[in-house]
Amino acid sequence: MRIVLLGTPGAGKSATGNTILGRDVFREETGSGKSVLGKREVEGRTITVIDTPGIYSTTLTKEQLNEEMKRCISLSSPGPNVFLLVIRLERFTQEDRNALSWIQENFGEEALSYTMVLFTGREKLTRKQWEDFERTETTKQPISVCGGGYYALNSKPEVHTTQVTELLRKIEEMVERNGGELYLEERYQVAQRKIREEQEREKRKVEINERKGKLERREEEVRRMEEELRKEDEKKKIEEEKKREERKREDEKKKIEEERKREEQKREEEMKIEEERKREEQRREEETKIEEER
Repeated sequence: MRIVLLGTPGAGKSATGNTILGRDVFREETGSGKSVLGKREVEGRTITVIDTPGIYSTTLTKEQLNEEMKRCISLSSPGPNVFLLVIRLERFTQEDRNALSWIQENFGEEALSYTMVLFTGREKLTRKQWEDFERTETTKQPISVCGGGYYALNSKPEVHTTQVTELLRKIEEMVERNGGELYLEERYQVAQRKIREEQEREKRKVEINERKGKLERREEEVRRMEEELRKEDEKKKIEEEKKREERKREDEKKKIEEERKREEQKREEEMKIEEERKREEQRREEETKIEEER
């Protein structure tokens, strides 16, 4: 039987693995960044347990975690019988609930048929507290999608042997429901291929959106430039109209000034004529006087 231990950092995977193996194989004090394999013989049957880095590990990149998950599947070749999702009862968090989605996303939807939730720390709850916990929707909803259901493990050493036997029997029942099939490495490869294809689709979608965004920005820039040119043209037209109006006013002013000058000139000429007439009259008067004196 091949068991892969999964869970968030600090969930107690290593301690659970040691309990199943009946000896200390996995280090509990710090989260391991590597998948580790341990074995034991039970009634002539080899039990293989693979401890894995924590889901949502902060010490590994997403790529490094994916590599370790790939390695854990290889370690369990030809494939695990069960994914044992370890969750501490006293800290059943949203991350723990999300872990099932993580398994589905990384190992494929079929992997849930090979998954069992293992709650640890059962001894910390009273019977009533445990029954209340089992009945809550936040408990029932996540484990309802698991093919192996769930099991609660008591951490007291004196009951380990009995509980491990019960756990292995429950795993065997799940294996029988799965027709004795394993989660074969090929299934993981198919799941990973689907993930890569989905990532490629998302990447293409992002690239398309980026190109679309660039095109929209260029179109917006063209519209802005066209608007600036339109405003510039309007400004030029207004300036030209203003200049035409100014020239028109200047022309009218010149005409008025020329007309005024002509009028002045005309008046001056009339005054000259009048003066000439007066001199002529005066001259005739003088001539008349002279004639009379004679």
